[in-house]
Amino acid sequence: MNLVEELQKLEQLHKNASLTDEEFSKAKTVLLSNSPNSSSDLASIKGFIDKETKLTKLDLEWKTKEQNFQTKKRAMLRPFMPWAVALGLAGGISAWNFVNGIVEQEEPILGQPQNIDLLKSGQTGFLILTILLLVATIWIFIRHSKRMNETDVVYKNALKNYQIKRDQILNS
Repeated sequence: MNLVEELQKLEQLHKNASLTDEEFSKAKTVLLSNSPNSSSDLASIKGFIDKETKLTKLDLEWKTKEQNFQTKKRAMLRPFMPWAVALGLAGGISAWNFVNGIVEQEEPILGQPQNIDLLKSGQTGFLILTILLLVATIWIFIRHSKRMNETDVVYKNALKNYQIKRDQILNS
């Protein structure tokens, strides 16, 4: 096994938590001090270190981007939820008042069933309000879903680019 392969093996053991930071440093020092310092070994070590540095930098950049995406998604949910709940409650109350008003008018007066004319009954306002609140809730939901989907597409593209860059570094 050459020096680079041994360093990679040590690095893997360190990443898997089989070696502590101190043990890893000592093993790396022993390995480097016991190997002949040929120019090909030094070039291999430099290449290995450069590759690990690029991977670490890329991983840190991705973690930052991923946190930004998560923060953005949470921020998108915050304003949507209170509006959806408020409109849903208002629509429910309006619908309840509308139905309750019709039920009260359906009671017979002196044994005679009463004809219900919504336009003359005063319940038209409740009906219009209920419909408007329902339409507004649906519109907000569709708009919000569209924005969430757009954010998901951007996230997936960024993830794909990250994976491609990582594979390029690993295969170089």
